[in-house]
Amino acid sequence: MAKVRGLPQNASKSCVIAIGLVLLLSLSLSPSSLSAASSDEVKWLRVPIPTEGEAGNWQLADGSNIQHLTMAADGTLFAYAEGLTYTLFKSTDGGNSWWHTGNVQDNIVGIATSPADASFVYYATTSNVYRSTDGGKTFTLLPASPGGAGSNNIVITSIDITHADGNIIAISTRDTDNAQFGSVYTLNEVPFISTWVDTGLSGYDVYAVAFSPSFTIDCQLVAVVTDETDTLVTAKSGNAGWGATIGNARLDRDNSGTPTPVVVATPAAIAFPDGYNASGALPIIPCSLPLIPAPATVMSIESMASPHRATR
Repeated sequence: MAKVRGLPQNASKSCVIAIGLVLLLSLSLSPSSLSAASSDEVKWLRVPIPTEGEAGNWQLADGSNIQHLTMAADGTLFAYAEGLTYTLFKSTDGGNSWWHTGNVQDNIVGIATSPADASFVYYATTSNVYRSTDGGKTFTLLPASPGGAGSNNIVITSIDITHADGNIIAISTRDTDNAQFGSVYTLNEVPFISTWVDTGLSGYDVYAVAFSPSFTIDCQLVAVVTDETDTLVTAKSGNAGWGATIGNARLDRDNSGTPTPVVVATPAAIAFPDGYNASGALPIIPCSLPLIPAPATVMSIESMASPHRATR
């Protein structure tokens, strides 16, 4: 697991929000080491670019854009390769080799796997969700158009899976029209006839949704949302409403401390550290929330029990 210097020691109760793509590099040079370095030690050196194809042991796909890397419970990797004829790829050897699976040719907005059974693989397009029960070899369509996705400018933005008595799927949506919004919808696969259920998040476009890794204990969903002015991190526990148990966390641009609206305009991703459990931290839950637009910004937010708003 990657570790980031500067996170609080109680990071086991934190969640991480990543928006966009960031590469963090750390370099430490003391003044004495700089002054002692010779000209040969500090000059730039040419690094050869690896040879393409088998000669360089690289398999490069021109025009492809790899997204949504996801690991199943058995270590199998799945990824979306935008720009290729077949778009869902699979690796069973830690990413050393890949091949397309399921003959999927859709534009994919998210991939998820069951934490209880690696044979259950799901992917979402902007309008539908598909399920595989054989590790991605074949897929079938789940109940179509959750929340009206695929019409009236409503699109799916993310997907996540948890497991209780059976798999539960959550998807988030946004409406691309001004002053029109999406929501979060769940589907429980246990009933013989399953339907999408609106979780009641209104007045926001939702860019990411995720189940708590301790969902069977804390029953928590977390989402990154925007009302087209502010961006918030909000949570729902059990039958309580969004933001009713833990106050919403408003993100401020550049982490300046001055309330400055920031609107999410790119996909978001939510990740939890090992041991995360929202129920064990009530009524106050420390929560580190790195916000990474371009340029990169990191924000630390302390989530407070509702009705208090989370503070930076």
